[in-house]
Amino acid sequence: MIEQHGGSAYHVARDRALEQRLHKIIDADRTPEHWDQVRFAIRKRFRHQVIDTATKYLRGR
Repeated sequence: MIEQHGGSAYHVARDRALEQRLHKIIDADRTPEHWDQVRFAIRKRFRHQVIDTATKYLRGR
């Protein structure tokens, strides 16, 4: 998913979990819990790479 969606992969997984819960997508092979696990794995992987704007400002970047 990261390879396909890059930095927005977390948001894609979040949206898929929500859509699955609301029965808006048909994906019998995946549960909302699956997409939650994907989302958390993506967040863990990118946690150290993402620096918010305020931190960048304070560091002089």
